[in-house]
Amino acid sequence: MPALPSGHDQLAQWLRQHATSLAGLDPAAPIDDLEPLRDIIGDARVVAVGENSHFIREFSLARHRILRFLAERCGFTVYALEFGFSEGFPVDTWVGGAGQDDDLDLLSEVAIPWGVSHSLRWLRQHNHTAAHPVRFTGVGIPEAGGSLLPALTPLADYVRDVDPEALPMLDTARGIAEQFAAPSGALAAPAWARLETAEQDALSAVLARLLIRFRSVEPLHLTRSDRDSYCTTSRCNVSRGPSTPTTGSASWPTSTPGAA
Repeated sequence: MPALPSGHDQLAQWLRQHATSLAGLDPAAPIDDLEPLRDIIGDARVVAVGENSHFIREFSLARHRILRFLAERCGFTVYALEFGFSEGFPVDTWVGGAGQDDDLDLLSEVAIPWGVSHSLRWLRQHNHTAAHPVRFTGVGIPEAGGSLLPALTPLADYVRDVDPEALPMLDTARGIAEQFAAPSGALAAPAWARLETAEQDALSAVLARLLIRFRSVEPLHLTRSDRDSYCTTSRCNVSRGPSTPTTGSASWPTSTPGAA
């Protein structure tokens, strides 16, 4: 009886039949070698691009070339990244052309070690002449769960103009949140645990009140602002302490076909 092919042999055979070789990883090189992706993408409006591990240079270079292909040849208009939702606002403004080319280092210190700064710089350059500019949005929680401050800051900026009576609640939330703010949830959790229970409860309560207020006075906000600003800022709102912060996903009004 002939031996059955091993799992390794089956995988090797499948790869020989279906795999397509890349011409290289140079971010500036032609992207014709990525054309086989077009059949895989089809009419999808969202394309998920993953990687096996962070901080691997080859993965980030390949991802950058795929981003170029999706934007240049498939018409995708949003680049959504594992990145703080609130922290993504100034980065989106920058890739849209605001400020100076060197401002990215000031806007987002985490963009460089994550290996995406070159993609963001390319997006800014691409948007200068693109018929359909590419927006940027983060889909993660603030500071990897380490701080509420990146979410509270744009919330305060919005409320200051639209609903100033809510500012005292935001001041209370910021005062407590500053006591456990850290670059990650692993560092913030012990500081949160050291807070008095009364302070933890006070933060949860004031955040819940803010969320309720946003929903209950929506008509007032819309007379003083606009629908897009209201919807985006309301998704910065949070309803609990740092162990379970709640942030929403972006709802940008974009031209289709969708997001990369």
